[in-house]
Amino acid sequence: MSFPGDSLMENYGSVRGRDDQNLTVRQAYEEGAASVVKALSEYLDSLLNKAISTHLEAAMPLDTPHLARYPDLFAFSVIMAFSGECCVAMKKLR
Repeated sequence: MSFPGDSLMENYGSVRGRDDQNLTVRQAYEEGAASVVKALSEYLDSLLNKAISTHLEAAMPLDTPHLARYPDLFAFSVIMAFSGECCVAMKKLR
């Protein structure tokens, strides 16, 4: 089964090397997972009547434009765990 971007990734991999292709794939997985985990974090926070965001906003406010009002520690920890697992999986593929 082929996907629309397969030939592009094969050409990119043949020009840049297999390590760069693995890095690109890993980065794409992490970017996709980050958006899903952020949505999961927002959903969990809404189920808890905004308890997480209220506490974090009071404890660690971020008064910076173009950023969130508080650091999302749940999303950060899940993404770091996922990134670590991706690194271990990529290492096993070699």
